[in-house]
Amino acid sequence: MRKRSIARLGAVALLLCSSAAQSQMLQNITMGNPKALALGNAVTADPPGLDSIHFNPAGLAKLRHRGQQFKVMAAHMEITSETGPQRNSPADVAGFEEFYGVPFPEDDQANRKATATKPMLILPIEGMTKVPAIVAPFGGAWWESESMGITFATTAYTPAAFGFERDRDNDPGAYQGYEVALTRLTYLAPSIGIQFSETLSIGLSIGLSWQGFGTKTKFRAPEQTLVFLGGTTEQLNDAIADPEDQLSILGAFDNVGDLTLEMEDVLSPSFNIGVLWEPTPWLAFGLVYQSEAKADMEGEFSMRYSEEFYGTTTDLKPISPLLALVGGAEFAAVPFQEGDASLEMTMPQHLSLGTSVQILPDLKVNVDVKWTDYS
Repeated sequence: MRKRSIARLGAVALLLCSSAAQSQMLQNITMGNPKALALGNAVTADPPGLDSIHFNPAGLAKLRHRGQQFKVMAAHMEITSETGPQRNSPADVAGFEEFYGVPFPEDDQANRKATATKPMLILPIEGMTKVPAIVAPFGGAWWESESMGITFATTAYTPAAFGFERDRDNDPGAYQGYEVALTRLTYLAPSIGIQFSETLSIGLSIGLSWQGFGTKTKFRAPEQTLVFLGGTTEQLNDAIADPEDQLSILGAFDNVGDLTLEMEDVLSPSFNIGVLWEPTPWLAFGLVYQSEAKADMEGEFSMRYSEEFYGTTTDLKPISPLLALVGGAEFAAVPFQEGDASLEMTMPQHLSLGTSVQILPDLKVNVDVKWTDYS
């Protein structure tokens, strides 16, 4: 008994000496498992019931007989956008002001801040959908074969889900999407957990997922060329007497247009494989590998250009063939374009190693070391 107590104290000492680490907010959070959320997802060696399918499939071997799980996940998010001061090189500013004799134009999006709280989802069939609140039901079931020492299971869950709506006109983040939604929905996850011995179990799960991505975003062209081109156009217009012949030009920080994208992949497979070793009733070690998942999404795009950009391309279209001489292309000079779109998005592979120590009957400490391949 004394040796066991000393061993427990040694394990606790090692855990207390662990250093802090950083993590990515979206990863695992939309699983909606209360135990995993409360423990910062440090459940590799202490898998949470049916959700072991995701966190460590070896934990399925601990489920007995047969059963079902039903849960409802509700979420509230706030997305804050903040921009800093305008930054332009002193040479550009000095050159512009010396050439035209007027102040360098100011960026109306500098030093702004806004918060978005309106939720949005992208769903199968429905596509981009505004919702009053993010509420999602999930469920699954398991069945234990006592004669084989195997537990079979499946469930539906969301490894990743995120979406919001910003104020298009007053939020500086609108240039990074005023409507954005990403969903990865695993609708079927055939899984097994095998009890090899009293202390060792392994597990495997196959995830069959739908993945969708959608956005509506503003574009602008804060290029230095437009600053100088705008100044030149103002001087040319001063020399043009007829108002109908006045040139239109896009300002340096004006909106180019609004891009809408909506794409999906109805079958994006992945797999999780895990090991759980429990050498004593109070100590456990877990290991799980989650494969990367590639989604080859296809859909449609549309681009509605602003009046300023359309006017600019229309006025410059007669000279746009000259752009071919420097590797460019002619201006289309149309107010609207649409067509097919495709996007390959990779959810990164992930490896997690964890330990769980039962210090007291009502006190357990879990620690995980996680690696995610964002390269």
